[in-house]
Amino acid sequence: MRARFVWCPARRAGGGLGAELQERAAAAALALLRHLHAWGATWSAPEAGGDAAAAAAAADPASAAQAVLQLLTRLTKRHSIALKARAAPRPPP
Repeated sequence: MRARFVWCPARRAGGGLGAELQERAAAAALALLRHLHAWGATWSAPEAGGDAAAAAAAADPASAAQAVLQLLTRLTKRHSIALKARAAPRPPP
């Protein structure tokens, strides 16, 4: 399943996401975590002699996973989304 997350102006007045967009964002974050789990082991650090800007732009899986987990922390404050995140399929160990 490929998660699609399209930002749209259907936000709450305070700048937060509505319930539907929170659920979509949580689904996209969980899909990204599964993707990082599947492909994180094949990631290799950029060459030391390469361009510094290109090396900084290539995020490692650990920092990407940390950002996704921070997003999920915010999104799972609603109990219904937390239950869906808990019931989501887990990657194999």
